[in-house]
Amino acid sequence: MNEVCDSLSIARASLSLQSARPLCALALLTDVEHAMPGTPQLPPAEALELTPLRLSEALLPDIRLLAMLSATLRANLEAAPTPVRLTDASDWLAARIAVLGLTHVLVTPAQLPELDEANRRLQALAQRFNLSVSPASPVLLPAVLPAEVGVLRGWCAAEPAASGRGAGLVDASRRVHRAARRRLAGLFTALGLAAD
Repeated sequence: MNEVCDSLSIARASLSLQSARPLCALALLTDVEHAMPGTPQLPPAEALELTPLRLSEALLPDIRLLAMLSATLRANLEAAPTPVRLTDASDWLAARIAVLGLTHVLVTPAQLPELDEANRRLQALAQRFNLSVSPASPVLLPAVLPAEVGVLRGWCAAEPAASGRGAGLVDASRRVHRAARRRLAGLFTALGLAAD
């Protein structure tokens, strides 16, 4: 991998998000992982104000479920004691892509390997549980801008029933949760869980 050339080509490609369907920008407050001791403080709610669709990870429990499922598929829990921390950043990103139906994710050049790994893990989940999910493409954050702590920014196919445009964070999160449950119903059936 030639990081300079690859980053430049990704940056050029990400200048114009193209999709067969309209895309909706979203900001996910990654408040589940940030509840852990020793993690940086979350950004103020005002940091999300300009994004049409604002969501709270705490109101999307399927993200945690899929992150844990992704981690356990890789782990050999019989051969060694369960690690203190089972999941990693790629597990969480794969789960967020699946649950939110992300087509694009805002990343820094340093986060490109994490997105690649998340897409591989998403593919493993899709094959194992016969899910219809697609990998997310990177949108490169300009190097002069720092990555936001506690916020994932991305784009999903705009679905009027799930987009929550104009809705508050709680209402939008609940709508996206219901839409994700319908979209991933096969997974919940395979796990013996109600898809409510």
